[in-house]
Amino acid sequence: DYVVIMTPGHQGDYALLEQVLQKKTKYVGCIGSRHKIARTQQLLREAGISEEAIASVHSPIGLPISAETPAEIAISIAAEMIQCRAEK
Repeated sequence: DYVVIMTPGHQGDYALLEQVLQKKTKYVGCIGSRHKIARTQQLLREAGISEEAIASVHSPIGLPISAETPAEIAISIAAEMIQCRAEK
């Protein structure tokens, strides 16, 4: 499974990641600012999620292609998922 998480806040990201990281997935990506990502990671640590599982989350999400528009961001995310599939 490939999972992309795009909620408006770290609480939503945390709730979804806590559940998803307990399953076996090929790809988990989470969109967000550095602050949002750091806060979400801290909540996951406090919940006992392993560092390995936290580190497996692609965040920031997408390949670094200087995407700006929603369409470009979507393409960068899709490209990252394709790259992940190709590497495994």
